[in-house]
Amino acid sequence: MNRITLLLLFSVSFTGCIGIESPDVQVTSIRLDDTSTGGGRILFDLLVTNPNDEELPMPTVSYRVDVVGAGAFEFTDRPYAATPENGEVRLTFASAVRGVNLEGKAVEVDGTVIFEPKGELRRVFYDNQYPLPSSSFAGQATLK
Repeated sequence: MNRITLLLLFSVSFTGCIGIESPDVQVTSIRLDDTSTGGGRILFDLLVTNPNDEELPMPTVSYRVDVVGAGAFEFTDRPYAATPENGEVRLTFASAVRGVNLEGKAVEVDGTVIFEPKGELRRVFYDNQYPLPSSSFAGQATLK
């Protein structure tokens, strides 16, 4: 490991990931969008609040939707979205579930949003396989 890499890793241990604070992510709604006796589409909304002085692109959102009686389903989405500096953004994600009537079923949603700061220092960390900042989320509801 070279001196620059060691210096960067040392600075990260004291300042966090290059001075980037992970945004807050909250599940604000979980609902049925379309239903039939053979399944339906579940929508959930996230509110992402960015406390940083720079815009943060969100290249990946990975999530799991667990419906009681229907099973758990995993998804990865590429929202092509960014949180504005010191601002917030609302995102909606969908998952289709087949084989069960979803009305009245309990559902849990959990996952992780990955953020990708801009700048040359971020590239150094990326090249050295330092993880990108991320935030987890979770929510539950009864589908109506």
